[in-house]
Amino acid sequence: IGLVSFGEHYKRNETGLGVTASSLFTSGRFAIDPELRGAEFERIIQNLDVHFWKAFWNITEIEVLSSLANMTSATVRVSRLLSLPPEAFEMPLTADPKFTVTISPPLAHSGPGPVLVRLISYDLREGQDSEELSNLVKSEGPRSLELRPRPQQAPRAQSLVVHIHGGGFVAQTSKSHEPYLKSWAQELGVPILSIDYSLAPEAPFPRALEECFYAYCWAVKHCALLGSTGERICLAGDSAGGNLCFTVSLRAAAYGVRVPDGIMAAYPATMLQSTASPSRLLSLMDPLLPLSV
Repeated sequence: IGLVSFGEHYKRNETGLGVTASSLFTSGRFAIDPELRGAEFERIIQNLDVHFWKAFWNITEIEVLSSLANMTSATVRVSRLLSLPPEAFEMPLTADPKFTVTISPPLAHSGPGPVLVRLISYDLREGQDSEELSNLVKSEGPRSLELRPRPQQAPRAQSLVVHIHGGGFVAQTSKSHEPYLKSWAQELGVPILSIDYSLAPEAPFPRALEECFYAYCWAVKHCALLGSTGERICLAGDSAGGNLCFTVSLRAAAYGVRVPDGIMAAYPATMLQSTASPSRLLSLMDPLLPLSV
């Protein structure tokens, strides 16, 4: 019911299509005929465009829901949004570290631009309060979490997790995934860098891939600033983020730079061709991810 109401609210305000959601349950013909009501529900869902789903999947970004989620999640010492400047840098080749390759900033569609990332750490670790890192901090307003002075710093962790959020390439940010990332940071005892890549359709492929690859290489090169020695680096992501974990790794291999030591991909998008598959058959009856999407 909530999904229909949201859909009809969107359609009335954005496209002017359709009937009111209440008519599905109060109109005589819909109220007495569940099959007709189901058909109308399907019509509403199948005709919504990507902008509706972008708004629907961003519900978790609403301040009230975000605040409630953060209240129930683990408390961390560090949660800072960083802006990586669009500056090229050199990375050593894995085969022969005496040689390097240039990592250029993202360029696709909109030209060079900064890449936003969020650093999350349960403990304040060495390097995380450095002036160099502080110069990259991007303000999130009065509600942003800031580092608090601590009498002692934890040593750098041996590992680092680079996280890429899901959302169908069109929605969500590191903020909506922050509650479980805080738990990961606590349970794993490692810093996490979550990438806020640009979203489609405003920033179509390959912009997101370029930004994620650039941020990954930056993290490998500057892991000491992030509170890690970088002995082990893992990529983690869900859905679209899982796809980007794989493609970032493939690009790292193609460039000849360090590839991640592990990948944790949750329900990743791995087959983008328009061919029949079990997931596409299931999507014929899926109200949250219909075939048209």
